[in-house]
Amino acid sequence: MRRHQGTGTGRLGRSLRYGAAGLGGLVLLTGAFVGANLALLADDVPVGHWRSEAARAEYERLYARAMELLPPPADTADVRTGFGTVRTYTFEPAVTDPSYAGRAPLLLLPGFGGPAQTWYASVEELATERRVIVIDTLGMPGASVQDRPITSSREQAAWLHDVVTGLGLDRVHLVGFSFGGLNAVHYARYHPDRVAGLCLLDPAYVFAPVRPAFLVGGFAAMLPLVPDAYARWYTRWISGGSDAAATSPLAALLDHGRRHYATVLPVPEQLTDRELATITTPTWAVLAGRSVVHDPAAALAAAAAMPDLTIRVEPGASHALHIEHRATLNREILEFTAAQEAAAPHP
Repeated sequence: MRRHQGTGTGRLGRSLRYGAAGLGGLVLLTGAFVGANLALLADDVPVGHWRSEAARAEYERLYARAMELLPPPADTADVRTGFGTVRTYTFEPAVTDPSYAGRAPLLLLPGFGGPAQTWYASVEELATERRVIVIDTLGMPGASVQDRPITSSREQAAWLHDVVTGLGLDRVHLVGFSFGGLNAVHYARYHPDRVAGLCLLDPAYVFAPVRPAFLVGGFAAMLPLVPDAYARWYTRWISGGSDAAATSPLAALLDHGRRHYATVLPVPEQLTDRELATITTPTWAVLAGRSVVHDPAAALAAAAAMPDLTIRVEPGASHALHIEHRATLNREILEFTAAQEAAAPHP
């Protein structure tokens, strides 16, 4: 019995040693893989840039293809700001009634890594009621070109203010999706007199902390040595598993930009209750009930800190709610902006 017991103990010991060796090897391989990716990502360029000319050229091809998702813009402009040039597209009907020009335009801000084309499901309908301007976010993949480092949320708001001013706009309604929602809120904090209203669609870092899985997944999707299939899966995961996310020209554009563009921007910081309480701009927000970005229940609770906010949860929506629920949300955006202007005092 003692020999049998000793043999079992020996086998257990060997199994533990083999397991420890295997785990150690896995840790070393993982570390080496991450290290190799980080080495490929490392450079000293202080602004957003393409990692190669070939990557830029391929993105431009995909960008042009994705532009077919949008109606033809009435105007395309590259607006000079203190931090680079910002590509803008303006959409409006060829013929409008006299009151159309007097309405404050909608300025649509994309999510992280997304260019103007991510608003393809909204532009045409929104433009029936008021002018729509869509931008490529400075410092991210797109046709905007950053040439000076952006180091703070105040500077994020500064270049957007240069866009608003450069386009000759007095006041705008800001519509922000995901990271674009955070940019919209920062602009309202620093330039409240230029914002007629805020419309926020599942905004990131505004009401609730971003989930770790979303951050880690997004970081992994940027690594050069990670298979393309993972980047496609990540895009599908964000949008709730939609097949459209995997087959749309927009998906290929987003995946390529995520993999080949080096974004150099300040790390986003979660807004505090005190900061939210200072935002008096009339705000309408919709949270995605199946968002992978944050906990919608926690976001809904934290939103109470904003003094002039209308907010609800769209129960079955993924983070890509502006595409999935376009008809409902477009109508609500137009109703909210019209109500704000009707309630505003007239000179």
